[in-house]
Amino acid sequence: MNHLDREKFYINTVTGIVASGEEWLQDFKEEVIKDLKEATMIIHNNILLGLLEEAYLTDNTGEYFYQAEAIDKYRNEYLITWEITNPEAQEEENACDWKNYTVEKL
Repeated sequence: MNHLDREKFYINTVTGIVASGEEWLQDFKEEVIKDLKEATMIIHNNILLGLLEEAYLTDNTGEYFYQAEAIDKYRNEYLITWEITNPEAQEEENACDWKNYTVEKL
């Protein structure tokens, strides 16, 4: 049994780079941290969530609200929802109480 048989290796399908389990995990953690640093952040139940997109206007059977997808550092996915509290607002930033939201783990 040689060294390669005893250690798990992973291949990055984009770059083709082969890495050991620990190297791959470190690269993955750095990538997640980079993604989260560039995102808008919210804290829910002591979990830091990074929004993956800007909140978008949507409706559910005629009821309008804003939503956005988010992830935590483990890449768990969430759906964040904001109720429209000021439907007469001319600007989107005034349409909701952006500090008041619901979080659904997907």
